Amino acid sequence: MSEPETITLDSGSLEDLYALSREIAEQEQSPWEPRCVSAMFSTVRQKRFRFTMQAWIDLDAIRSPLLDGAIPRKLEEIDEALSIFGFEVREELEADEYIALSEEMLEVVNQGFAMSLGMRDPNEKESSSARPEHFGNWLPLVACMVTQFKIPYETVLKMKVGEALALVACSRHNQGWESEGTPYKLRESEEGAPEPEAAATPAEDANNG
Repeated sequence: MSEPETITLDSGSLEDLYALSREIAEQEQSPWEPRCVSAMFSTVRQKRFRFTMQAWIDLDAIRSPLLDGAIPRKLEEIDEALSIFGFEVREELEADEYIALSEEMLEVVNQGFAMSLGMRDPNEKESSSARPEHFGNWLPLVACMVTQFKIPYETVLKMKVGEALALVACSRHNQGWESEGTPYKLRESEEGAPEPEAAATPAEDANNG
């Protein structure tokens, strides 16, 4: 039987761990909402494209690659997506301009879905490990907002996807559910924008409870 491997940390590694520990403690004790949450609900520094629930539905209807985390390859796919986001192309664009617009659309879509936070009912023993699937998952979320939160259907369609996902996660938290992904408060300790959580799909979060 082999001896267990001994891991030795140098002073630099220890200092990094201490610094990360302090940063996490500060985030957990901070009176402020995490930046990812504040930015999603804020009306300042708004991006050109708004990824609303209606935009999600429309992108789903055309099976846009944006929902799969990819930039559309065909010009007609880009034009359709731009139209959904309310962007009017008034003159012929160069290829690099189309690419830049596609990347901008993909960024807001990813940021919206990144607000999905897997929540687990503490009374349930089993946990979902499925990756988020963004085609067709809007319906349970819309149903949750309308039937459980009593938000008018027309208002739900105008909400940003990230707002809706964050509201569901907050509601489950208030009901005593546990987070299965990285909590919003700890996401500021991670570099870059948070990736969509793998713990549960938006549809599963909306359906449970």
